[in-house]
Amino acid sequence: MLDLARTGADVQGVASFHGLFVPPPNIPEPKIKARVAVYHGWEDAIVPPDHVTMLGTELTAGGCDWQIHCYGGAVHGFTHAMPPEEGVPYNALADKRSWRSVADFLEECFA
Repeated sequence: MLDLARTGADVQGVASFHGLFVPPPNIPEPKIKARVAVYHGWEDAIVPPDHVTMLGTELTAGGCDWQIHCYGGAVHGFTHAMPPEEGVPYNALADKRSWRSVADFLEECFA
């Protein structure tokens, strides 16, 4: 969803759960029109904290209304309720908080 926003698509808002934050090379100067909300597990081994900072810098430079929510103790895929032996630890509190937040975000976008 972040890449859709980076293309300048005419959408009200984009919400990203468990996203990858490094922009693709084929979108050299993002023209972000949409509001952007990001929901991220701080313990994500795929997306380190410096990528979160880089995304915030990119979104600011793109001129959009943005927010990034980071959940301590949560990993990549924290909303996936699957057995622990499948490798992605579920974080019920981060899941609940992120869904409550995205509901508020969507209400702002479409009210």
